[in-house]
Amino acid sequence: MNEENDVIHTTSNEGEFLFWCSGCNEVHAINTSSHGFNGDYRKPTFKLLSGMPFTVIKDWHCCFKIVDGIIHYMPQSKHILSGHATEMRERKDWESFSIVRNPISGNLEVDYEK
Repeated sequence: MNEENDVIHTTSNEGEFLFWCSGCNEVHAINTSSHGFNGDYRKPTFKLLSGMPFTVIKDWHCCFKIVDGIIHYMPQSKHILSGHATEMRERKDWESFSIVRNPISGNLEVDYEK
């Protein structure tokens, strides 16, 4: 889809989305094969099928839920937005990112060197 005001961006891999994380100040990736998605690209809701929050471990430890276009950061997140919520932001430079799968962990990662 990828329209002007979308806050998430599809990739060439079916069911994979990118979004900007204001807490980590970087792009995160979500794969909807294990996460429910409401289909709204401007006010998305993603839910793990287990009901647990998402966790991204890289330079920062980021734990969150996304509901109606709001990122709810869990208290265990290790950044300034821990315990807070913020609206998702749109980006204009999605083409500068690509998704790669870590061959060891199998996790989706964002490649900024595209």
